[in-house]
Amino acid sequence: WEVVAFTDGPNPDAVEIVKSTNDPRIRVIETPKQMGRWGHPYRQMAFEQCNGEWIGTQNDDNYLVPGYIEQMVTAGEAKGADVVACQSLHRYSAWSAVPPGTDLCAWIAKAEVIHATLWTGTGFTADRDYLAAMMKYPGVVGVAVERPLVVKN
Repeated sequence: WEVVAFTDGPNPDAVEIVKSTNDPRIRVIETPKQMGRWGHPYRQMAFEQCNGEWIGTQNDDNYLVPGYIEQMVTAGEAKGADVVACQSLHRYSAWSAVPPGTDLCAWIAKAEVIHATLWTGTGFTADRDYLAAMMKYPGVVGVAVERPLVVKN
């Protein structure tokens, strides 16, 4: 596994935290200026820095259940899937479970699908739009994990 922490604009605190881990699997990339809009303008740049077989996204206000990565990858491999989405508990829905694929925090995808699908959105629905675009990739197989594995603040 690896963590590519990507900041929307200079973030000395994030750089210091990553350095303090002293773990080569964890690195931080800072953009030259802040763009806002939930960091969407830079998501494609972050994807291009990832080297793993599976790639997922998170924000700094998300909480993953123990075993999140294992459960997501296992679900994908068991079904021969390229994209795996799970339910999440979300404050926008009064902390009730939202369907798989609603938010960027609740999916992972094979690197080849991620690298072939450009992130172009900047608005509130960009997460769902990106997931829909990945699902249009030729031959892609998706699977849903019907339980919340993420708490999205």
